[in-house]
Amino acid sequence: MTKTELLELTANGESSGVEFKRDDIHPEQLAKEIVALANLQGGRVLLGVEDDGTPTGIQRSNLEEWVMDIVFGRYVHPLILLFYEEIKYRARAAGCRCLTDPRNGEALRASPQRK
Repeated sequence: MTKTELLELTANGESSGVEFKRDDIHPEQLAKEIVALANLQGGRVLLGVEDDGTPTGIQRSNLEEWVMDIVFGRYVHPLILLFYEEIKYRARAAGCRCLTDPRNGEALRASPQRK
């Protein structure tokens, strides 16, 4: 995704296929948002973007690890395929996750942490 595509997405606002989330979201809440999108044919979660579409960036130094290991590894069941991408915007990263659900209608769920 280019910076221009990011700005176009944020200008169009949230929809049934696009969600904006601040960087300080709790992993359980992000898992619920991801599951909801994936159960509706997939979509995009833009981390580091305010509800009004303003890209504010990512403060986490280990964002990819946090998303993959904490959010997906502990809270999304069953696991799904994920396209992970980071886009630089004004020297800050705004993360974009593009989700696909390859299980032919099998519902996902966000659940308590796995042990």
